[in-house]
This record gives sequence, C-alpha cells and structure tokens, in this order.
Amino acid sequence: MPASIAQGRNHLHRTSRRFNGKTRRFFLSRFARNSSSKPAGHAALRAKIEAGRLTAKREAATVRFDLHSQRKMEIEPIRQDLDLDQGWAIGEDSFRAIVERMRAAGVQSIVEFGSGLSSIRLALELPSARIFSIESNREWYDRVSVMREKHQVDKNLTLSHRALRWQTYAGGAHLSYEPGALPERVDAVLIDGPPTWTRRGREACLYQVMPFLVNGGLIFLDDYQRKREQIMVRNWQRSYPGAFAISTIETGHRVCVLQKILDVKRPRFSARTFRDHAVQVMALMLTHPLRR
Repeated sequence: MPASIAQGRNHLHRTSRRFNGKTRRFFLSRFARNSSSKPAGHAALRAKIEAGRLTAKREAATVRFDLHSQRKMEIEPIRQDLDLDQGWAIGEDSFRAIVERMRAAGVQSIVEFGSGLSSIRLALELPSARIFSIESNREWYDRVSVMREKHQVDKNLTLSHRALRWQTYAGGAHLSYEPGALPERVDAVLIDGPPTWTRRGREACLYQVMPFLVNGGLIFLDDYQRKREQIMVRNWQRSYPGAFAISTIETGHRVCVLQKILDVKRPRFSARTFRDHAVQVMALMLTHPLRR
C-alpha cells in the first residue's frame, strides 16, 4: 500500500476520534446546562407530590380497612349466632319476606309457635312490636333465653315454655303446645313448631290463637313445601270456611300466608278433617309409642 494512502487513513481515523469525543462532550455539556437551568424547587416539588399521593393512598386504604372492620364487627355476630340459613331455621329470604309483610301491615303484637333464632331476629327487626314466643323443648327454651339476654331484646320478647299435651279442636285430637294465656290482641302469628313428628301438632296452634287474631291479621306457616303443612291449610279452610285469603312466599322451605278476612272464633266440624285427624293420631301412636 502506498505510504500516502496509509498516512491519509491514519489522519482520518484520528480526526474521527477527535470529532466523536467533541460531540459526546458537547451533548453532555448541553444536558448539564439544561438540567441546571430547571427551577431549583422542581425536584422537591415532584417529590412532595409523589409523597402526597402515597399518603392519600395510605389514608384511603386505612379508611377502607376501618369501615370494613366496623362493618364486619356489626355483621359477623348476626351471621354467627342468628343466621337463619342454618339447620331447620326459617331461612333468610323467607324471614325478610315475612318481616316486610309485617311492617306493611303495621303489626304490633306477634305470637310465635316454636322459639328459636327467628324469635331474636324478630325482636331486633321489629323493636316496637311485642313478641310472645312459645317453646316445648326445655333445653332449646333455655338457649333462646340466654340469647335474648345477650342481644338485649328482653323488653319486647316474651318466652313461654309449654309442654306438648293432647287437646281436641274441631272434633280431632292434636298433640301440640299446652293451651295457656295469650295476648288479648294478636296481629300476626308465625307457626314453625311443634316438631313435624307430632303430625298435626301445628294445626292446633291456629285453633288456639284464632279467637285473639284481629280481622286482617296474618298467619305465616313455615315448611309449606311439605304435604303435611298443605293438608293442615286445607283443614283450616274446612274448619273456618271463607275466613282466609291465602298466598305463598316461594323461597326457602316455602311459607303459606293466610290473612283473616272473616271474624270467626270457633272452628266448624268437618267429617273429612275428623277422618284425617283420626288417621294421624293412629300413626302418631304407632310411630312414637313413648308419647301414648
């Protein structure tokens, strides 16, 4: 290679290196000038804004946590102690529908056959109403009594322990709660006892309370999906012809709602009801010999 060409290449290489170095220094100096030309408090202001955002987020999260904790504390006791979706309880959906009907009717006096979680919930939901609840099981009666004190509803909830006894209405025999004193005026009745093994035990509840139930009064019969309860309603219709307007609550175990529209006190004898009662008494005596 000629010496002149080699010298030219070396010169070009040195020039390029110098140019690249100058260019790099030029842009670095421009960047430094631009950075130093920004307002002195810009970085501090940005830092304050970011800190403010973080603080606001933390405070909002704290508020949400506090509200969640408070709501949880308010709801959890009801869920744990008074949840109506457990066991043989009436069910939350059915209970809400019943309470709505009672509120719409302006109910002030309620008789409940079969004490339980619903007794406490009724007293909490309807604090201005007087609730008279009847229970036959001594152990369960004691448990509900403790819950009444715990939830401080003893002022508007009265509990009555009444053993199961044989009694006759409309020519038929029933094993149900022992008859006793009831409120002089009754606006609504909730029938969720005695136990189903008593066959027509729940049917007797209406016969007991009917003389005290006002015109327009409501009767709620739980477990209406069962054939036994459906037969009870037909027996009531035969015993008190034309006395009820009937509808149903189609949730949970189903609830039959009867509204008293005719002022009748005593049930009428019916041969069909009498035959049904005779069959049920025999079945009860055979299936529960200890109850003879």
